Formats: sequence, C-alpha cells, structure tokens
Amino acid sequence: MCGIAGYVGLAPDAADETVLRRMARQLAHRGPDGEGTFVRGRVGLAHRRLAVIDREGGEQPMHSADGRYVLVYNGEVYNYRQLREELAGLGHRFATRSDTEVVLAAWAQWGSAAFDRFNGMFALAILDTSTGEVTLARDQFGIKPLYLAADGAGRVAFASEIRPVLAAGVVPRRPDDLTIYRYLCFRVHDDTEHTFFDRVTRLLPGQLAVISPGGQVRRDTYSRLRYELEWRAADPEPYDAAARRRVAAAVQSAIRRRLVSDVPVGTALSGGLDSSTVVATINRLLGERDTETGAVGPVQQTFSAVFPGERNDEERYVDAVAEGCAHRLSVHKVHPDPDRFLDDLADFVRT
Repeated sequence: MCGIAGYVGLAPDAADETVLRRMARQLAHRGPDGEGTFVRGRVGLAHRRLAVIDREGGEQPMHSADGRYVLVYNGEVYNYRQLREELAGLGHRFATRSDTEVVLAAWAQWGSAAFDRFNGMFALAILDTSTGEVTLARDQFGIKPLYLAADGAGRVAFASEIRPVLAAGVVPRRPDDLTIYRYLCFRVHDDTEHTFFDRVTRLLPGQLAVISPGGQVRRDTYSRLRYELEWRAADPEPYDAAARRRVAAAVQSAIRRRLVSDVPVGTALSGGLDSSTVVATINRLLGERDTETGAVGPVQQTFSAVFPGERNDEERYVDAVAEGCAHRLSVHKVHPDPDRFLDDLADFVRT
C-alpha cells in the first residue's frame, strides 16, 4: 500500500514543497519505505512508498525516459512483465524492474487506453509537462482509493485519502449532510462520487479525471468492464464441467499473478470460502513447485482473527483448512478484544 497526493493551481508563491510535505505526512502510514515530491509551476505531486516490486529501483515520482511525463502511483499491475515485454518490442527501454516504469511507458505508448490493459489494482496521477494537464485514474474495480476536491476557482487537490486533500487547504473541512444521511438511513456511502466531506469527491471504479492547467476537471469512464459484463450476462453459458474447469483455471491464474513480489507474501485466512480457496490454491502451487511461489517461501504463512467462545467465531473453519492442505501451513491467530479496539479506534476514524 502506497500513498499519492498532489495539487493543481496553487499560486506560485505557495506552490512549493511545504504544501506537498504537509499532504504527504498524512500518508506516512501508507508508505514507510520512501517519500518523494515534484513541483513544477502550479502543479505538485507527492508519493509515500511501500516497496514491493523492485525495492531499489521504483522510487517516485518517476519521470518518463524523455522527461515529458511524471507519475505517482499506488498499487500493483500484476501483468506488468507481459506488458513490459510488449512495450520493449515497440521500442521502449527500461532502467528498472518496477511495474511503475511499465505503467509510465504504457501511458506514453497508449494514453488512457493503457488503463484497461492493466490487470491489477491502481490509483495514479500523471503530469504531462508539455500540456500541463494532470490525469488521474482508478482501477476497474475501485480497489485503490482516489479522492479530489476543487474550489471552483482553479485549485484542485487529490490524494489516496481525504486527510491529505483537506491538508492542502483547497476546500474547507465541512460535512456533506446528505451523504451522511443516506449512509445512516440506507447504509450506502460509496455508490456515488460524494463522500462524507462537502466538496471532496472520489473517482469511481474505472473512471479517470483530466485536470487542466487552469484547474477545470473533466471526468470520463475509460473501462469497458461494465459493458463486457452486461454483454456476457445477456448470453449466459451453461455451468457444466467445461465451465468449471475454466473457472478453476481462471482463479488459479489470478492467485498466481498476485504472488509476484520482492517481499514475503502471507495470506489472510478467515475460514470463509474465498480466503480458503486462496490458501488451498497457493498450497497446491507450492506442492507443484510453481515458479511464482518464491515470495511465499517453503511454508505458507496464514493470518486469522479468532474469537473463542463467541457466536461469530470461525476458528474451526480455519483449522479445517489447515488440516485439509497437503503441505503444512504456519497458522498465526490473533485474538481481538474490546480494549485493543478502543486503542485503535482513533486510527480507524481519523480525518
């Protein structure tokens, strides 16, 4: 988990690293492995890094080879090695092993069409130094968050969380009463662009926003995913043995892609169907000595929250998964309690 932040339209005397560092400090918990900033004129970009891929070579903000584009990026594109190979065939040269550099080269090659080529989770901001435009984008499923605020007078701030957006001072800190009301009445809060804070909005899944040098924001949807799902739903296939094999292969492929890492990979195991499937699949890949399991290590490390004696405790399912795996798991269990929850509550609700 990394964190990104930035602004467009601050006056030249305010557009320095003081504002960016104030924003970046609010993201320190998202990125303990590095901090970087970039300022040009009325645009600033900041990044806090949690290093997972190419820990030595993936520092951000990252510049394209010709210096035209500057990128800050949070996430991981799991098919970056395949994209890197394709881009190399188109003449791109790479100085690092990071997926960040591949994202930047893909943008330089395909523009916003690159985003739907990415298999992964991401939130990013790219400055085009030639035009002064900043493009924001969020992954197709909205796994990685991205918020922005505009004052209507040419100033825009954006970040991975709301706190840095407010720290930029572009809009006042006020509640959005209607959004809060909808949440309290209907328990929904992320189905629209609005947030609990007035004039602070989110990018929706599969959405991009282009911020002009003058601070005008234009939103658009880049992803074809929704239309592809609607098309497939209109002509459903029978769920037969062949379909089951395709689903199993797709699940294994998706899990295998997500094991790519330069740091150790563990697994959350709740005992439910989804996490149990992930654990069992990784266990099988380890048994097959799959080349992508290097970051897992010889023994898969799993992590579970258990509540002994409570009605919602699923420890028995965690134990059943561990016993059912052909290769030994190293099962780590934590026991949440109310006192520890109160200690952490301030972090959970911080603004």
